Amino acid sequence: MHSSHVFIENSLRIEQDENDSEVRLTWTGRSTEREPARFLTPILDGALQRSRAEARPLVLDFRSIEYMNSSTFTPLVVALEQARSEGGNVRLLFRSNLKWQNLSFSALRIFETLDKRIELCGVDG
Repeated sequence: MHSSHVFIENSLRIEQDENDSEVRLTWTGRSTEREPARFLTPILDGALQRSRAEARPLVLDFRSIEYMNSSTFTPLVVALEQARSEGGNVRLLFRSNLKWQNLSFSALRIFETLDKRIELCGVDG
């Protein structure tokens, strides 16, 4: 099984790819909206629900995003908290060699679980 869908709002693009092993949201472009939750919450909720329903991890891939304002992190925090409290499996990928990504995403490490159900992975490149 494989499916994909693309969500676009202004300069933000989120590509959702699903296969037998994972649900992946790949973020590209720039997220600069004042109220991004209106656009992002349904995408994150839907992906998290599909991930949990079929026991596949949700991979949030931010390695190619150019910029995210602080408002963008709010729906992301809500999704991570929901996954932590409701039993989701989330792997968040970011570029540790980009200072802004390293600083921003490292702050989300508080959501990581000891059993690695929720894991933040900083990678170079």
